[in-house]
Amino acid sequence: MSLYYFTKRNSLFGRVCSYVLTFVLVLSMALGCVVLPQRVSTSVKAATTAKYRNVMYYGDWSIYSGQKNFTPDKIDGSLITHLNFAFMDADANGDLITTDTWADYQNPNVGYSVGSDNKYAGVLGAMVLLRQKYPNMKIGISVGGWTRSGDFPKLAASDKTRKNFANNVAKFVHCYGYDFVDIDWEYPTADRDPDPEGNGVAIDKGCKGSAADTKNFTLLLQEIRNSLDSYGKTDGKHYELSVAMSASPTMMSAIEYDKVLNIVDFANMMTYDLNGAWGGFTAHQTALYTNPAYDGGDAALSVDSCIKYLENKYGDGIDYSKIVVGVAPYTRGWKEVKKDTGRDPKNPGLYADATGENGVTYAYGDIDSLINQYQLKKYWDDVAKANYFYSESTGMFFTCDTEESVAEKGKYVREKHLGGLISWMASLDSTNSITKTMKESLYGSEALPKQNIIIPGNDGVETTVTASGDTYTITIKNTNEKVTMPGGAKDISVMPWAEYFGKTLSYPSIAIETQNGETLSGDWSAGGTITSENGKTVVTPPEWSSKTLEPGASLTFTLKSGKGTASIGNIKGIVLRQRAVSGGEILSTNLVYGNGVSEGTTVQNTTKEQDVTTTKKQETTKASETTTKKPETTKAPETTTKVAETTTKVPETTSSHKPIQGLNSRLLIGYYHTWDNSGNPFIKLRDVDKNWDVINISFAEPVSAGSTDGKMKFNISGLTADYTKADFKNDVKALQAQGKKIVLSIGGYEGYFSLTSQSAVNQFVSDIKSIVDEYGFDGIDIDLEQSSVQFESGKDTDINNPTSPKIVNMINAIRTIVNSYGDDFILSWAPETFYVQLGYQFYGGINQYCDARAGVYLPMINALRNETTYVHVQLYNSSPMIATDNQSYNMGTKEGIVAMCNMLLNGFYVNNYYTKSQTAEKYFAPLRPDQVVIGVPSSASAAGSGQVSNETLQSAFTELNNAHPGLRGIMTWSINWDSSQNKNSFAQSNGRFLDSLSGEETTKTPETTTKVAETTTKAPEETTKTPETTTKVAETTTKAPETTTKAPETTTKTPETTTKVAETTTKVSETTTKVAETTTKAPETTTKVSEATTKNDEITNFVTTEPQQVTTTGNGKNEGTTTTNAVKKDNGNVTTNSSVGNVKVPKVKIKKAIKKRSAKKAKIKLRAAKGVNGYQIKISKSKKFKKAKTKKYKKAKFTIKKLKANKKYYIRVRAYKVVNGITYYGKWSKRKIKMKK
Repeated sequence: MSLYYFTKRNSLFGRVCSYVLTFVLVLSMALGCVVLPQRVSTSVKAATTAKYRNVMYYGDWSIYSGQKNFTPDKIDGSLITHLNFAFMDADANGDLITTDTWADYQNPNVGYSVGSDNKYAGVLGAMVLLRQKYPNMKIGISVGGWTRSGDFPKLAASDKTRKNFANNVAKFVHCYGYDFVDIDWEYPTADRDPDPEGNGVAIDKGCKGSAADTKNFTLLLQEIRNSLDSYGKTDGKHYELSVAMSASPTMMSAIEYDKVLNIVDFANMMTYDLNGAWGGFTAHQTALYTNPAYDGGDAALSVDSCIKYLENKYGDGIDYSKIVVGVAPYTRGWKEVKKDTGRDPKNPGLYADATGENGVTYAYGDIDSLINQYQLKKYWDDVAKANYFYSESTGMFFTCDTEESVAEKGKYVREKHLGGLISWMASLDSTNSITKTMKESLYGSEALPKQNIIIPGNDGVETTVTASGDTYTITIKNTNEKVTMPGGAKDISVMPWAEYFGKTLSYPSIAIETQNGETLSGDWSAGGTITSENGKTVVTPPEWSSKTLEPGASLTFTLKSGKGTASIGNIKGIVLRQRAVSGGEILSTNLVYGNGVSEGTTVQNTTKEQDVTTTKKQETTKASETTTKKPETTKAPETTTKVAETTTKVPETTSSHKPIQGLNSRLLIGYYHTWDNSGNPFIKLRDVDKNWDVINISFAEPVSAGSTDGKMKFNISGLTADYTKADFKNDVKALQAQGKKIVLSIGGYEGYFSLTSQSAVNQFVSDIKSIVDEYGFDGIDIDLEQSSVQFESGKDTDINNPTSPKIVNMINAIRTIVNSYGDDFILSWAPETFYVQLGYQFYGGINQYCDARAGVYLPMINALRNETTYVHVQLYNSSPMIATDNQSYNMGTKEGIVAMCNMLLNGFYVNNYYTKSQTAEKYFAPLRPDQVVIGVPSSASAAGSGQVSNETLQSAFTELNNAHPGLRGIMTWSINWDSSQNKNSFAQSNGRFLDSLSGEETTKTPETTTKVAETTTKAPEETTKTPETTTKVAETTTKAPETTTKAPETTTKTPETTTKVAETTTKVSETTTKVAETTTKAPETTTKVSEATTKNDEITNFVTTEPQQVTTTGNGKNEGTTTTNAVKKDNGNVTTNSSVGNVKVPKVKIKKAIKKRSAKKAKIKLRAAKGVNGYQIKISKSKKFKKAKTKKYKKAKFTIKKLKANKKYYIRVRAYKVVNGITYYGKWSKRKIKMKK
């Protein structure tokens, strides 16, 4: 939808499917063969049993703290019929693009703890699981929104790109099992320039439309309808299509409603943000009726005026039952309201002049706090059927929907026989009070009817059954080609994720139905645990081997015949079952094998409602064999998808999340000695405590310590005649079979070496790979100490582009090894604090007077962050370290652990302690929480310092995990010391602790984009989404005003304590743990409320118990004196800060603003303000500053160029001040400009 990116989606599996399956099996038994119902595309009416639609949008940024971590599971799906996911983007070719890979596809804890390697991870998967709980609710994807509609005019202009886009959206919902597509093009025929700064976002495409959009919009919708129907015919379901539409008569006139409503299933009218602070008077933002007391301009806009426009133009020529009316559970407001100027004597403060702008939007869930803070009184306008909140004493005025106004809207929908209600968005009504009223106004107390939800089955599943002697062998094979996943975190193609979801099985098991008196049994070789359910034999593979069955993989089950002789004819049917998590509810069941009287049967099934079987006699030799193959579904033509390109002035650093098969989200990691110590004996690998998840085998070492030739060796000196090398290898396999990961650690204190030539690199790579291959290790751990790596002192200043030979060669060697083993190969790092945290104070590549090894791991980790699984710095044997707060911390304390880990989680500038220099080439971007592990000694003798109690360690972990959800785990030196001195108490205590967190939310903070000094270079944007002490501000996006274009959205970002540094325009990875957008859609005029969003398009919701306050103008700008909840805006990103205190920014006056009538420039002179860094101006030909351009100047006297001759302009100015890298703005000046002849 508009500024507020809120979408809704329907979850994965409907209960109806289980009934269909039961019917199929019963019918099979009756007829002696497998008969599968013909799949027929159902009609629109048949597809939805709900009389009215109660539609809700859900923005993916809602999972972050700015929206109070409002994860999908918090939605009461029993109250809604349709849930929209907001938003996806599309480029001019029609390829779908994601704007937050972590939130949408990778976050393992968005209300459902499924693990990062699970296809149900992320918001898109969570919505599938939510639908499973609420069969009355459908889920869909919404494409577009206010800042992401810019490519619609181009993609809709040609038949080729329309078809490509249509196929992509249809294929996506097919693969994910979603139920509908929503198009939010804002708006056809609109002509808006991109304005990322004005909208407060990193990307704003604008929307350069034309009159041709009117017909092209209709053609695009028809093409989408065609593609959806094509997939629907194959899948046996009707995919719905909806659109989000402006409620402004100007924009409504550009739509062919008589044609559009014949194509779509329903149209969501954005009847909110009809008025706001961008206007000079108070008014209702979402009134049901127009109040004639003041019906000029936007004040005349209402739900009823929108419907009357359609009635007057089309009469009975359109289907009004498809029109869905908008609801706004968020506020629009004004301040400094002049009580004596109200134009409606019955309603104090209404239609009154307001000299101040209050662009803040608040969630309705916080309305009580708002009332208390501003001493507001609730009023009811009985003509408009709308509430508002006003205080004569404070001059504050707010308008939003309430339970009373929503009840009236529901009544209006019923009386007018309209299609239902739509709300923007779920997180803004956290108490569900508005949503509940919406439902009750349409359905009363009755439960919403169940919908006809059908889930397509997985493509390309082949089942083979053979019988030989007394044994049945059943093989389930995923015949699909492997899907190559894209890298990066935002603006990348979504189609690989969709294909992976559709082609990958999750926690598969099989249920076998026998006949002719056959019974089945098995032992450890059966391939899983055997149970009996409803007369069927169920085989469930172990979790460690079958979390997923990816393309190309297979599962084999071996079972014994109870009759003594196996025969294919005794296997009647096999049903493939899937879960999202181990031991969870069964989400889908598909008949993958059916057997009648014929010895060989091939069953083809492409959805849960399967095709009629075809049978063929198969040649059998020694063992009877039958194969059931699930062919690919017929698809609309495939098209290539393209990763969105971005241009940055400094290379971007991206870290894609690399899920590793079988690797837990919480890890207990220990080092294992391969030697025998006095007082710390060697132990057999099989005897390590069961709590260890990852065992680092210490060490692979150079043949000669200190060598430079790259020759490496691996020796297990603790072996004996009773425990041989072969025994050790067998133990590696046995532990791996239990789900453990066995990793080879390279180096150690005595195993130092350097790679000074390419031949040494080649030798090192060859030797390490030989060791890994021989023992079957799951990865490598880098523990390079002493002089193994070091800088060319003072000559290696760019952390992103290291030049020192030892560093460059080591990076190349490690990358070559890791890339040769694929995505499931672990890469971990075990540096000392000297090599990492000391880099903040002294960095050997810059400071020629310090140790050349200071901070030396930083450029290596930075270069390999995509390949890095996790980093566990050794927080022991270390002197005190200075953290980024410039305080010194001792190891072995909770404070020290937290401070050192926070440096990795928040990022920092190297060599910054003394120089205070913050430029892109000095920035080490944050690591993701799942890439950070705490490293401590396990016992008193394990290290010279750094020991902590288990209680202190767990307390530190808890504090870090609360701030950075998803912290990966705990590492220790060592397993052997814990065994000999503690009797494994370290492993057992911390293992239990980490296990207790398995259901806890694990969020990876989205990308970091810290801004640095204003120079023009953009620093590397860290896409490794690393948490920050502030997560994404809830986007309270509501749709912008509509009369011609939408009014600017106000989106604000919550505080980023570690991201923004000195304002320079060089963007360095900003730890923007996304500010949840509270983007409420702005008034319907023509300019949508600029999204002062932090990332992509986001507004604010409260994190505190007090109403969140971010002062913005109607154009989404920040103004005034910033308090403890102040707005910070820096180069298009807006955040709130709760820790900086009061920052005063003086208001600026314009002394002169002169433009000759024929001139194309204007001369401006301001009254200079003291203590400010510069001035921001906004210039427009509109009094309301529609389509305004924004610029910055350092001096109080300047010339604005590139204006148009013979045109009158309006200008306003405000000062800004940079404090600790954060930009604060003063209030806007009054409009002033003069034209001279």
